[in-house]
Amino acid sequence: MVWLGEAEDEESLRMLWSVYQDSSQVSLKEDVINAVGMHEASESVIPLLESVLNDAREPELREEAASELGDHNHLRAVELLLRTAMHDKNLEVREEAASALEDIDLPESVDALITIARKSPDFSVKEEAVEAMADKASARIGEELNRLANEETETVRLQKIALEALEDLDGNQGLPYIIKIAKNHSNPWVRKSAIEILGDFQDPRALKALIEILK
Repeated sequence: MVWLGEAEDEESLRMLWSVYQDSSQVSLKEDVINAVGMHEASESVIPLLESVLNDAREPELREEAASELGDHNHLRAVELLLRTAMHDKNLEVREEAASALEDIDLPESVDALITIARKSPDFSVKEEAVEAMADKASARIGEELNRLANEETETVRLQKIALEALEDLDGNQGLPYIIKIAKNHSNPWVRKSAIEILGDFQDPRALKALIEILK
């Protein structure tokens, strides 16, 4: 693959795709998918990765394609990752697709993560989406994580993961939500987790809330 840095993107992609189509070795195909994803020409790269998602029988190849789509800041990549996270036959592929959305800096990726967190039938895929949401700079994320933490239809485990994601939001954006959960959540185990998280904050609001709770 030494020629990658020298060839134009289109020529490079044609050569790589020829290798992919001619090979029967899964490990080599994975390497080719990775090399395809490294190219910056999203308009040319994404259709190739989409064809892997659509046609590859081996889940390892679809998982690699989903991972590479996360490196392309493009609406079509978001659409494909959402579809894959919700509908691929393999759980690990669905998990990777949800996780890959974290790296796409588009408002639509936030919408996609929220959809997965709300509607995926798989707990582990929901978990990947919730954890990815913590790294998104969006006011909607705090609101949605708070909803998940308070939603009675969700498991306690997922509620706690949402709490941890609120803690990870930049600039202590999640603190007001955590304070309310620590004071008012209907589940004592979730309230306890929120109280423990408050102890990690170096913020006067957290200390004030802890004092109020312990009185």
